[in-house]
Amino acid sequence: MPARYAERSPATHADRLRVPFLLLQGLDDVICPPVQCERFLARLEGRRVPHAYLAFEGEGHGFRRAETMVRALEAELSLYAQVFRLNPLGVPTLELDR
Repeated sequence: MPARYAERSPATHADRLRVPFLLLQGLDDVICPPVQCERFLARLEGRRVPHAYLAFEGEGHGFRRAETMVRALEAELSLYAQVFRLNPLGVPTLELDR
């Protein structure tokens, strides 16, 4: 079973990623702890794939706070806007790391 988990893990295939992406993480998530996102990002280091990682204090697996949900949706919309060269009014620009 551990081999199957490794095979299906996004971290195992991080070297294949070539498109911009957004990671959203609750810092209190016990299902997918923040360390998993950190490991994933470490495997992408130096690959120059545009991305953003937003971590939310006091959130677990599935966001509950309205302000977290608004920020997450704005970030997602901004990512799409940048990728597809759109200009939605009133949406803060998500800073992408490369």
